[in-house]
Amino acid sequence: MSEPAFTRSTIDDYKARLTKVSSDSERQWGSLDTTRMLRHLRFVFEASMGEEDTHGQNAPGTGFLAYIPGARHLMFLLVFKWFTNWPKGNLKAPDEWTPTTDKAFDEEEKLLLKKMDQFIDELEATPDKQGFSPALGDIPLTKWSVVHGAHTNHHLKQFGV
Repeated sequence: MSEPAFTRSTIDDYKARLTKVSSDSERQWGSLDTTRMLRHLRFVFEASMGEEDTHGQNAPGTGFLAYIPGARHLMFLLVFKWFTNWPKGNLKAPDEWTPTTDKAFDEEEKLLLKKMDQFIDELEATPDKQGFSPALGDIPLTKWSVVHGAHTNHHLKQFGV
């Protein structure tokens, strides 16, 4: 079942849930603490808008998809539209996609909320703008909005919200 795409009509719900996470929220699975989770989400938003260069990277086990016609689109449908209840703790992003941060939780939260707003503005202004995903290739912001919905929801559930 698909999670709501990250759009103008859903951003307030995602933000409300995000602000329920605190620096001492306990994770239900995985290894990221709350501050690093916020930084990870911000990195993915930045990558979707071309602010982080992710070309030349491959998500683990997906490099071959570039050579099979339609495979990346099928992966998009499977992972981000149909089966969005991802295995807890069994999917790990590459280290490059979970950068460390020297910022405090509150600062990372503010930066992420600002980046979310920026994404919505860019989505509405240039919905066909391409951002590179190591797993999905170049995809438009309209698809990134679906990715962000599923991905953000996954990490909010990771911290119980």
